[in-house]
Amino acid sequence: MHYELYIDVFFLENFAMDFILLAVVRKMLGNNEAYWRVCLGALFGALLTCLAVALPVPYASVKLILLHGLANIVMVKTGLKTQGFKELFRAWILLYISGFLAGGVFGFLRQ
Repeated sequence: MHYELYIDVFFLENFAMDFILLAVVRKMLGNNEAYWRVCLGALFGALLTCLAVALPVPYASVKLILLHGLANIVMVKTGLKTQGFKELFRAWILLYISGFLAGGVFGFLRQ
């Protein structure tokens, strides 16, 4: 089976979702960072995700670490300017919870 990935569409979709999720997490944490900073975090997240998907990595576990470890942590750290491990971990968990809930809502709305 052959799949074509349009990296520009993938980037824009990922950027938009990352921005929405970071804005939601920002609101949940009561963070006062400016929206341009959230936009910068979403940009880094989308770029790193596109890079991880486009790189020919032989092992799926390496891609998993790149996507869930590196990309999302850089995105949260840049976009929300978290201080300390505890705040970073809390923001990271909230990012995944809000992503899970947003996926359910968008899946329901698609019907």
